[in-house]
Amino acid sequence: MNIVASVKGGPDRDTAKAALATLKAWARSASVEEIAALDPAMARLLGTAEYPLFSRIYPDDFAVGENYKATLPDLQNGPSSLIKGSKQQIQHVGISNFRLPIRFQTREGGVLTLETSVTGS
Repeated sequence: MNIVASVKGGPDRDTAKAALATLKAWARSASVEEIAALDPAMARLLGTAEYPLFSRIYPDDFAVGENYKATLPDLQNGPSSLIKGSKQQIQHVGISNFRLPIRFQTREGGVLTLETSVTGS
């Protein structure tokens, strides 16, 4: 006969507090890379995360590479701790008044470019 014992609960608050103190002590001597390698969410928990600074100006020779992609946060597939906001179900997802240039071919063979407002959901 097999007997399966269920384990109820988990670590109590005091155990979690001690574990956090241990983690913080380790983080004081760890590099940012070591903390990120442990768990990307730890950087936010420990206060070592740096929010990326975005710019609207890019060099003409800018090209997306694997190194650049690795620095971007993955909000869709990453841990939920990266998502800030109220714990509510999302009823609708989309974007409105997104301006997009659209080019039309004219009968005469020319090109007409119009800025169009797009709503996507």
